[in-house]
Amino acid sequence: MSAASGNRLRGYLELGRTRRRSVRAVGRAEKDSRRETTDLALENLIGAVWALRLLPRNIGEYLKDTGITGWRGRGRPALLADLFSEEIKKPPKEKTGNPLKDAREAAVYLITSPGIRNLQGRIVGAAWEDWFGLYVTEKQAAVLGSYSDVAWLSRGLMKTAGVSLRAGISPGDKRRLKVVLAPFVHSMNLRRAHLEGLSRPGRALLAAWFQSRRLGRLRRSGFAPGDMKVLYPDIIDIETLSYRRQAVVSLKNEYLRNIRVRSDGRRFENYMHLQTLIMGAPSRGPVRLGRFMAAVERRHT
Repeated sequence: MSAASGNRLRGYLELGRTRRRSVRAVGRAEKDSRRETTDLALENLIGAVWALRLLPRNIGEYLKDTGITGWRGRGRPALLADLFSEEIKKPPKEKTGNPLKDAREAAVYLITSPGIRNLQGRIVGAAWEDWFGLYVTEKQAAVLGSYSDVAWLSRGLMKTAGVSLRAGISPGDKRRLKVVLAPFVHSMNLRRAHLEGLSRPGRALLAAWFQSRRLGRLRRSGFAPGDMKVLYPDIIDIETLSYRRQAVVSLKNEYLRNIRVRSDGRRFENYMHLQTLIMGAPSRGPVRLGRFMAAVERRHT
C-alpha cells in the first residue's frame, strides 16, 4: 500500500469517527435538553399542586401543552439527532453558479508585451478568486498572464480537477481546484516555454536542459514523475475527505445551536403555560402561593 493510499484510508476512518462522535454529541445534547425541560415542567407542576387547588383536567391540559405527553406514541416529535444522522450521510450540496456555463472561448495566443502580461495576470487572479475562491501568487499570475483567454485557462483548470463544466461549483469542487492549481500552472509554464521555443530554439534547448537536471534529481531522491498518475487521484480524495469531515463538524455545531435555541424557547413556553394554570385555579393560601411564585421566578431566571 502506497503512502497516499494509506492516508486516504486514514481519512475514511477519521471521517467515520467524526460522524459517530458528532451523532453522539447531538443525541446527548438533545437528550439532556429534553430531560431538563421535562424536569422543569414537572417541578413546576408539583409546586402548583402544593400551592393551588387543581382539577385533573387542569393537570392534563398542562401536561399536554408542555409536550411531556407527546414523547410517547404516535405524537412523538422528530428528534434532531435522527435528522442529523441522516443528513451527514450525504455529501454537502451547496453549489454556486458556474461562471463559464455560457462563456465562449476565443483563439488563444501568447501575449508578448510585459505590461499586458502583467495586467492579464491580475485579471486571471481576480477572476479565479471570485469564481473559485483561489489565491494566485505573483509567480503563478506571471505564467497565466501569458495567455490571452481567461475562459480557456479556467476551463483547462476545471478539466484538470475533474469539475463539471455545466453543473454548479460546490465547496468540494473548490477544494479540488485548489489541489490542482500548482500542477496546472506548472504545465502552463512548460507549454509557454515550448511555444516560445518554437521561435527561439536556443531558449528551448536551455529550458529542456534545466528540466532534465530537475527530473534527474527527483529520480535520485526516489520519486519519479510518473508516480503522479498514481498519487494524483488519492490526493484529491484525501482533500475531499478532509472537507467532508469539516462539513460534519460545522453541521454538528449548527444542530447544537438549534438545540439550545429550542430549549430556551420551551422554557419560556413552559412559563407561559404555567401562568395560564395559575390563573385558572384558586390558591391554597397567600403564603403557599407566594412561595410557589418565588420558586418559579428563580427557576426561570
